[in-house]
Amino acid sequence: MDLIKVGEIVASHGIKGEVKLFPLTENIERFNKDQFFYIDNQSKKVSIERFKTSGNLLIIKFNEFNNLNDVSPFIKKSLYTSSEDLIELKNDEYFIFDLVGLNVFEGNNFLGYVTDIIENETNDILVVKTEKKEILIPFIKVFIKKVDLYNKKILVSLIDGIINDI
Repeated sequence: MDLIKVGEIVASHGIKGEVKLFPLTENIERFNKDQFFYIDNQSKKVSIERFKTSGNLLIIKFNEFNNLNDVSPFIKKSLYTSSEDLIELKNDEYFIFDLVGLNVFEGNNFLGYVTDIIENETNDILVVKTEKKEILIPFIKVFIKKVDLYNKKILVSLIDGIINDI
């Protein structure tokens, strides 16, 4: 079974077995009651009783935990979901884990590879590691011409100033 990291348990919350989770997804609807999650890459299978937002964190109550002692071993652990439980994406939408590691080209010119994605409200930004430095490329149609997951590459068209002296 392929597992996808969807969050980090950062702390306990209260004494009734709740945890604070830093989600690694913008779509918090994935944290529903109808699926299982795995803590620490399959060491513990859990399901969600309820959750609520608190700033940039989620407060989650898992069915399997009822007190502080139950959750303590899982603080600072990652939360995963099965790849079969991932939400359906629209055309031209991608999971971050699919983009990280892809090679980036402008025409036939290899620029580098994607090391990270910066998520913000207006658009995501690719962090591309070149031979000499990192460059930031907005993930918008004017710059991103093609994402080819099969061949593990992204074709871009950049304007002057985005890359100088790569």
